Amino acid sequence: MRVISVKQPWAYLLCAGIKDIENRTWKFPEKYKGQMVLIHASAKTDKEPYMLFDDAQIEEIGNDIMDVVASYHTVSAIIGSLVFTDCVVNHPSVWAEKSELGEKDENPYDWFKPTYNWLVSEPILFDKPILNVKGRLNFWDYQNIQSVPDDEGILTCNCHLPIGENDQVMSLGDGNYICKYCGGKWYK
Repeated sequence: MRVISVKQPWAYLLCAGIKDIENRTWKFPEKYKGQMVLIHASAKTDKEPYMLFDDAQIEEIGNDIMDVVASYHTVSAIIGSLVFTDCVVNHPSVWAEKSELGEKDENPYDWFKPTYNWLVSEPILFDKPILNVKGRLNFWDYQNIQSVPDDEGILTCNCHLPIGENDQVMSLGDGNYICKYCGGKWYK
């Protein structure tokens, strides 16, 4: 399953459906467009929340501000999933970092350094994160996902939903199944 590491609180905001843009200095690889990607909360967090958000972003967060603050404690963990649908520059979202076009004559190496805005859809915040996962740069694969019975013997995925709940399981065509949300594999 494809994974990308994001610092907290941005990882939480993406998976909770509050933040609709991921900002990067590099273009989103087209081959991953429209595919589910797991979100890993990096080991290191960003600045404290009160230093990060402008007024429009605080309004978007609304009553979830305490959850955002609490998210700083969930690091080195896969916390959810989402789908990246497009990659643009200067999206109108309050979460999009804007790029300024400079004059080409000012500095030949500095005339345009875009920040790419990756558009997000279908965010899912797992009830229980997959803890103690070491992150990496860029996109990476996480192979240790499998479904296991919980304390009551009910087969659950990493997103901690019972298998079959909410039509979450897709057939792999070989008698095995995969969770659409977390990529957890279920072997018949």
